[in-house]
Amino acid sequence: MTGEQVVTACFQSYFYNGILPRASAESNCRSCVVDQLRKLGVSPSSGENVIDMLTGDRLSSSDIQSLQNNCNESDANEQ
Repeated sequence: MTGEQVVTACFQSYFYNGILPRASAESNCRSCVVDQLRKLGVSPSSGENVIDMLTGDRLSSSDIQSLQNNCNESDANEQ
């Protein structure tokens, strides 16, 4: 699983469950994933942007688990 897949799952949860409109769901999920990656010490390498990092397979399973735990529907209900 990649970071982008976490963003997609997050978006589907927020948008399809009627929690947030499309634009808000997309931006909220993307910023959540990027913020969590920063907290984990993961950042784009030289010449790489955030999209490259999210679509690459260089995230560990523990990083992905952390993203899933922190960027989900229950998190939105707490905000």
